[in-house]
Amino acid sequence: MKQKKESLLWRIESNDLPGPSFLLGTMHIRDQRAFGLLELVYEKINTCAAFAAEIDLQVTEIPPEKLSMNIPPSKWLDQMLSPRQFQKMRQIILKGTGLDLYLYRFLHPMVINNLILERILSKDMSIALDRHLWDYAQEQGKQLLGIETLEEQLAIMQVIPFQRHLKDLLGMSKNFTRYRRHMHHLVHLYQEGALQRLHKASKKGAGSFRRMMIYDRNVNMADRIADMVGQQTTFCAIGAGHLGGSKGVLRLLKKKGLKVKPEFPN
Repeated sequence: MKQKKESLLWRIESNDLPGPSFLLGTMHIRDQRAFGLLELVYEKINTCAAFAAEIDLQVTEIPPEKLSMNIPPSKWLDQMLSPRQFQKMRQIILKGTGLDLYLYRFLHPMVINNLILERILSKDMSIALDRHLWDYAQEQGKQLLGIETLEEQLAIMQVIPFQRHLKDLLGMSKNFTRYRRHMHHLVHLYQEGALQRLHKASKKGAGSFRRMMIYDRNVNMADRIADMVGQQTTFCAIGAGHLGGSKGVLRLLKKKGLKVKPEFPN
């Protein structure tokens, strides 16, 4: 039987490199379904000198002013929405997740959305997959690196109009059951290693901002990954939605003359 070519884990090789490096597509979730490749991933991390996450996770606590993105009280959620809208959204989210929106009304809508996502999915593991791998690499004495900076990621989110973030949050609450079903479907795709379908879902979710949120970041990440693996063997872990597609990180690495091929469990 012909082996499938899609995988979440890829080997990076070239005659000019110090040795094989690896690239893993991750999800920032605690759902056990995302941890299926763990033993194979451990094995590959152990062969590398460094571990690079999407951002430097040594910054364990994000200052509140960064989470809120310095939102003035006039733009807090309960001020941006009518009392009726806010209470309806609060009731839906409280019923669906146990999260009281009033306690988080001062946060940016994007951050609130992430908090809701954490409540929707299973929390089988004590920490999210990317953090788990970072901690494992640290225990193994690997050099720890960040491919992007937190400031770069926050800057992208701030360029997107506030009203767009608010609209997304409203849409999620109005179709909460569908949103929950969609997120569980994405985790299922990840569990199956369906890289291209994950890419398409990420592209669709970014909408008209896909160039800023995906394509431009892919170019930057590919440049930095190529530089890292050129210096030392490195295990890189980035969001799975960035790997696939004609403008994905895998294709961009190939254009740089690197050989990338999928890795599968024995």
